[in-house]
Amino acid sequence: MALSIPSLDSLAKAVRAAFRAEADGVDAEVWPNNATIAAKVFGQGVFGAFLRLRWLYDQIFASTATGRHLDRHAYEVGLARKSAKWAAGYVTCQGLAGETVPAGRRFIRESDGRVFVTTAAVEIPSSGSVLLTVQAEAPGYLYNAVAGAVLAREGAYDELTSDATVATGGLADGANAESDDDLRERVLDVKRNPPMGGAVHDYRRWAWSVTGVRKVFASRYDDDGSRIAVVVLGQGRGTTALPSPTLIAAVQDVIDEERPLAAKVTVTAPVAKVINVTIAALDPASTAVRDEIARELDDLFYERATVVLPDDLPSFPRAWLESAIDNAAGEVRHTLVAPGGDVALSVGDYPILGTVTISS
Repeated sequence: MALSIPSLDSLAKAVRAAFRAEADGVDAEVWPNNATIAAKVFGQGVFGAFLRLRWLYDQIFASTATGRHLDRHAYEVGLARKSAKWAAGYVTCQGLAGETVPAGRRFIRESDGRVFVTTAAVEIPSSGSVLLTVQAEAPGYLYNAVAGAVLAREGAYDELTSDATVATGGLADGANAESDDDLRERVLDVKRNPPMGGAVHDYRRWAWSVTGVRKVFASRYDDDGSRIAVVVLGQGRGTTALPSPTLIAAVQDVIDEERPLAAKVTVTAPVAKVINVTIAALDPASTAVRDEIARELDDLFYERATVVLPDDLPSFPRAWLESAIDNAAGEVRHTLVAPGGDVALSVGDYPILGTVTISS
C-alpha cells in the first residue's frame, strides 16, 4: 500500500479535536482561541514530517528513487551511472599551403551556437585542403553532427580560407550524463532479468553499460543459439543516433570480456530507414502549427522507433504518424498523403524521420 499523506487541513482539524478531548474547558473550534493557532502550527509540523516520510519511502525503491539514492540501488546490482561524453570527429577546410592550423581554433554551428575546437596542430598540405580533428566544447549529444554539416570560423584565422565541413563519420559519440530515468530503466532491467551468464538480456545489459549507448537490441539468430546479434543506438535523434565505429568497437570490447567463450557475438549499427512525410490540407496552416507538427513527429520517432529484430513485425504503423500530427497544438484537420500505409521494414532497419512536407 502506498504511503498516504493527510492534507494540512485534516491534520490541523485532528489537532483541534485532540485539544478538545485532552484539555478540559478548551475548545479549539471557537475563535478567537490560541489553541486554534497552535493546532495550525502543530499540523504544519506534522505535515512536514509526512512529506519527509514520503520522500524516504520513495528512496526505498529503485522505481521511485532519485539522485544519489538511485546510484546506491544501481551499485547494489553492479551498475554505475554513465558519465557525459564529448562529441568528436573530423572536419575539412581550405587554407594556405604550408601554414599550420594550431590546436584551439574554434568553429561554431550557426544554427544553435555550439562550438567545436581543434585538438591538434596540422600543417596544410600543398592541395590546400586540410583534415582537422575537432572536439565539442562541452559534452552532450546535442553536439553530434552529421557529415556535410558546415561549421563557421569563429574568428578571422589567417591560415584558413574557408569554413569547416564535417567529414565522413560525422561528429559522433557525444552523450549527456545518464539521467535518473535512464539509469532507473537499467536498474529495473537487471532486477527483472537477473544475470544468467549469457542469456540474451545479459548481452543487452553489457552493451547498455557503455557510455553513449541509449538503446540496445539483441537476439539469437541460429538453431543452436550460439550466435548473438547486438544492435546499438547512440544518443541523439535521427541520423545522429546511429553509432560511430568507435562506439561499436567499445561495445564489442565490453561484450567480448563478458560473453561465454562459445558465444559468437556481432555488434552492429542499425540500417537507417528514412521515412518522408507529406501532409496536405493543413488547417490552420500557420508557421506555429507546422512547427508543432514537426516537433511531434520528431518526438514520435525518438520515443517509439526501434530496430527491427527477427521476431518483430517489420513495419512502422501509419497510425502512429496520424496520432502524432493530431497531437500537435493548434491542428484542426489535415490529410496525410505519404506514407500511404504502414511502412515495410527489414530486419536491422531503424526508422528515421526524413523530410516533412506540409501544404495547406
